[in-house]
Amino acid sequence: MRVSTPMIMGNLAQRIADNAERLYRLQQQISSGKRIQAPSDDPVGASRAAQMRSSLAQLAQYAANVDLGSQKLKTVDGLLGDLATTLRSARDLALQGANGALAEDSRSGLASVVDDLIRQVTAIANSESGGYYVFAGLKTLTTPFASTGGTPPVSYAGDSGTQNIEVGRNATIVVSVSGDQVFNMNGAADPALDDVFTTLTKLRDEILAGDNAGVSQRITDLDAQLGRALVLRADVGGKLQQLDLCATQLQNVQLSVQDALSKTEDVDLAQAAVDLQAQQNLYQATAAVAAQVSQWTLLNYLT
Repeated sequence: MRVSTPMIMGNLAQRIADNAERLYRLQQQISSGKRIQAPSDDPVGASRAAQMRSSLAQLAQYAANVDLGSQKLKTVDGLLGDLATTLRSARDLALQGANGALAEDSRSGLASVVDDLIRQVTAIANSESGGYYVFAGLKTLTTPFASTGGTPPVSYAGDSGTQNIEVGRNATIVVSVSGDQVFNMNGAADPALDDVFTTLTKLRDEILAGDNAGVSQRITDLDAQLGRALVLRADVGGKLQQLDLCATQLQNVQLSVQDALSKTEDVDLAQAAVDLQAQQNLYQATAAVAAQVSQWTLLNYLT
């Protein structure tokens, strides 16, 4: 078979094109830092990389949930702390009010302070965070507590629902406490005990009336109310610790997946630089040969 000049030129042209393509691919790998530029470069590796990127997106969502949950629980923790402080103050007033030797004006002064505490508790109960009511259960856009002017003195318009966040596959944590549980509305937490507002209202009225026996009973009730607030706060603290642990675990998993993804799709820059130089040399050599062949004449070929 006779090898013609066009055949030689065609072969060289194909080699130049192949070399140029490999050269371009190496340049792209070095500039992007990625070994896989298209799924066809490594179908198996590209599939694994896609799965790992999907996992990283899910992990990022879990991490965002954990951060949001921590913010919610820290808000609840602070409010429960404020409630406990207010209830302690009410108990101190009750101890003073139980003194049968108090003059009428002293009792009136104490009752006025209890009124202030009732307003403080109401403000705590209707606290908002990010435009949502903290203690409204799942009815976060509804003002949960309102004065009735009667008995009971305050009504609850929220519900008993709790907010959950997903912190992992099939793993959730409750990040809210419903107001009926916190303030024992309608006996939700303890049917044998009044709600916080009724307890404080009775305390105010009994101090004014000089009802020492009634005031003494309110001390017992306030101890129970305070105890429940502290238990709820301890539970919130435990959940905050859980979320801190979740955040650490998610960060560790993210780092592990990112490392695996890097090993799958990132290019070895040192090796790629060596390959690029070798490919450039090959491309230049092939181009030089093609240039020489293109200058051949029929005379050169016969001679």
